[in-house]
Amino acid sequence: MSDRRRPRKTITLDHAAGVVEKRDHALAPGRVAKQAARLRHLATLGLPATAPLDKGEGWARYPLVEGPTLHEARPLTPEQTSALARLLDAAQAADVYIGDMHSKNLIWADNAWIIVDCGAVRRWNRARGERQRARFRGVLGS
Repeated sequence: MSDRRRPRKTITLDHAAGVVEKRDHALAPGRVAKQAARLRHLATLGLPATAPLDKGEGWARYPLVEGPTLHEARPLTPEQTSALARLLDAAQAADVYIGDMHSKNLIWADNAWIIVDCGAVRRWNRARGERQRARFRGVLGS
């Protein structure tokens, strides 16, 4: 099945409660649980990621992070550009490559880029790190 046809999770925002709930699509069970584990792992490494508040079979609740995505925030302020470089450096220092980290999965809040969605978290290596930085080269100006 192509990436465009792959079933997606359902995301519900509850502004009053300050939470985001993610639920598995019936044809893609287990995706939300995997993502919750990845985000919790990143948070335990000290990276700015939204660890789940609670989770169950096929669902997870996260704190609601409000702010512009990296995609919406362009052009970036010098502070935002510096924070993005620090995030990439911190991931490398933690020895992790964060899959599917792109401009719509990062939200600017509390003077930092918060990771709200990600793919596989793998051990960092030079090739993966260069690929990750290349995604943000236009933003970082390097």
